[in-house]
Amino acid sequence: MDEKNAGVLEQIRLYARYLKVPGLADYPRLLRSAGPGDDFGTLLLRLLEQEYDRRLESQNARRLKQAGFPYTKTLEDLDLSRYRGKIADAFVRELSTCQFVRDRKNIVMFGNPGRGKTHMAIGLGLKACEQGMSVLFRNAARLSTELTEARESYVLGRLQKKLEKADVLILDEMGYVKFNRHQSELLFDVFSERSERGSIIVTTNLPFSEWPGLFDGKGLVVAMIDRLTFNAHLLDMNGESYRLEQARKARLGKQDRGLATGTAHPSGDAGTGGSGLQEGGAEDAEQDTAGHAGEQKSSGGNEGGADSEE
Repeated sequence: MDEKNAGVLEQIRLYARYLKVPGLADYPRLLRSAGPGDDFGTLLLRLLEQEYDRRLESQNARRLKQAGFPYTKTLEDLDLSRYRGKIADAFVRELSTCQFVRDRKNIVMFGNPGRGKTHMAIGLGLKACEQGMSVLFRNAARLSTELTEARESYVLGRLQKKLEKADVLILDEMGYVKFNRHQSELLFDVFSERSERGSIIVTTNLPFSEWPGLFDGKGLVVAMIDRLTFNAHLLDMNGESYRLEQARKARLGKQDRGLATGTAHPSGDAGTGGSGLQEGGAEDAEQDTAGHAGEQKSSGGNEGGADSEE
């Protein structure tokens, strides 16, 4: 490149940076790859398309960062067969269009630990980000603490405005920590302000019948559930823990490999003396979890069944 062309390229880069269209400075590469029939209009179109794609990618990356997802989980990676027909593939595909967000509908996912509730919530949040929607992901207990600290620091209004503006608010793990009176009131305000204005996705290990034990104030709980369930999808995701199932499969696979190599002991004492006790404890934990899942399903069946009406 001669001195004159180098000067022109530098000026283009300066103007592109000033106008916030840095993709235009990439025109030398397009010139080198241009065909004999490519005119100026064709090259300009390619530059604009490249800049458009770059901006979309940048905006999506910014939305993902602002959402605050703890990790990445996609709907495509979720094994729907574990729900044994309670959640149809077609229904999940419908949710993935994010029409529920445009309709300002809520989603409540009930289920014992290890059933993919957080996985599905994150997957839906990622779909919303891809479609240009703003998402906020918060652990329920952490959000209550954040709200309390914001009030004490006199910045509560700013945080509440941020929560209200999000197209989708995801509250994860509702049910593991109890909330005091002040925290209950602050969370109620979040539900109330978003009612029919924006979508909320809640994951919980407890049926609604046990929510009065989470919050301080029975009347407040009734009003909160009323706002959350109005125009909502309720998903019953109870069943065997996926993590326990995977752990059991891994343990059985390890035993099979031990038998194949002749290192396993019939009594379960594989040389350490303690492995048999640990495995028995894991099986007891699975039985306890399965029993708990059955209790939740019987007490939360009405909530899960409501989804068939959607």
